Amino acid sequence: MKKNSCSHGFLYHSQSQQILLQQKVDEQQVWTLLEDLGKFHPKEVLPVYDYVAKGKKRVVSYAEVKKLANFPATKKLSFRWFSQKEISKLPLGAQTKQDIIVGRRVIDSQVRKDAGERTIG
Repeated sequence: MKKNSCSHGFLYHSQSQQILLQQKVDEQQVWTLLEDLGKFHPKEVLPVYDYVAKGKKRVVSYAEVKKLANFPATKKLSFRWFSQKEISKLPLGAQTKQDIIVGRRVIDSQVRKDAGERTIG
């Protein structure tokens, strides 16, 4: 990835419909998207969308996982799985909320498409 771009995303467990978010130790109240999905070794990373913010291209992606694996905290980060209901009550930044909403819409659209239902786009 180029220096003027960054990648963010989340892991998604389709059976429970939960997503994995991270929390920086120095920012105890705010949950964010994962900063590098590659660290979690998913088989396939799927794009959600991209946009430019503060002169940087931001790419939002997700990866589906089959198991709800626990990811150990590091000195700088903690990780936790959340349901859609729990996410709606979390302290999130406005852009993180937007990224999760759009991500869920992309996932829901793919589920409908896989089921043979009509989708837009």
